[in-house]
Amino acid sequence: MELRNEVMEGLKNDEKVNEEVPSAWTKVCDDLISKEQAIFTLQAVQEECREHGIVDEREVRWMLRKYHELGLAIYFDEDGLRDHVVMRPQHLIDLVKKLLYDRDLHDSLYKNQALASRYQEEVDEFVDEGVIIHEAVLRHLWRCPKPLLTEEG
Repeated sequence: MELRNEVMEGLKNDEKVNEEVPSAWTKVCDDLISKEQAIFTLQAVQEECREHGIVDEREVRWMLRKYHELGLAIYFDEDGLRDHVVMRPQHLIDLVKKLLYDRDLHDSLYKNQALASRYQEEVDEFVDEGVIIHEAVLRHLWRCPKPLLTEEG
């Protein structure tokens, strides 16, 4: 109970947590979080914002940066990253965890003959030493045209 009281006391004094935001921002956040998907395009977020009267693209990005600071979303306003928004950060953590530790995913990847021959050394180390993933294979995964990781597994 003491830890809880300390956390609550810390939150009372945290400027970011206590900063007021427009009610439309809260509605957008609630609506996006309530959807089944966790990852949205920036365009989809902007459309949701328009439904709540937020039409200025700068305000949308400001809202997303604020929610990122608060841990409610993952959004990076920089080249290569700004077009996607994760509204449930735990989802991204789960995907990374799957990428790093899911032996079934990696077994199927390493059994792929084309991939196995291209990364023979890594496959051998995977089989012999139980190493889950190598940087070269990870680079291959990021370039893969169809998604290997889905919410279903």
